[in-house]
Amino acid sequence: MGVGGVGSSVVAGIHLANIFGILTHTVQYVMCGYLLIFSLTVVIFEGKVEWIEKAAFLLNYQELLIEKAKFLSEVLGRGLFYIFISTLWFSTFSLTSIMGYVQLGLGGYLLLIGALHVFMHFGIMPREVVEKVRAARRASYAAVGTRENTSDVERS
Repeated sequence: MGVGGVGSSVVAGIHLANIFGILTHTVQYVMCGYLLIFSLTVVIFEGKVEWIEKAAFLLNYQELLIEKAKFLSEVLGRGLFYIFISTLWFSTFSLTSIMGYVQLGLGGYLLLIGALHVFMHFGIMPREVVEKVRAARRASYAAVGTRENTSDVERS
């Protein structure tokens, strides 16, 4: 089960628990409603099959998603969906409270996970990305003519 989906669900639920938020921050309140729906969708879609099968309505919802929102069953579509959710978090955060920093962190995390899914769609796996970064670091050290800090590159 995805950490981003669970975290988003919890934070959106906390925002929605403040029922006066609909009067004071109407747009943000509605956005958190959407975020809760989308985050629960991610949790259900990413959940373990054994857990989903125990609740028929979750299994029906998952099958509905596969049929009507086929993009979620593909790596590129899911990655773009994560990126979309991250932009919603970025659009609602405010750095005037700790919760704003949590929202910013959620947005950043989902953006990263979404980008990794998009990279995987195009055949760039996370391990390949790490190897390319290591190779670039080695090349830059070689170009400068120093072996400084290469021990951590060789160790990892």
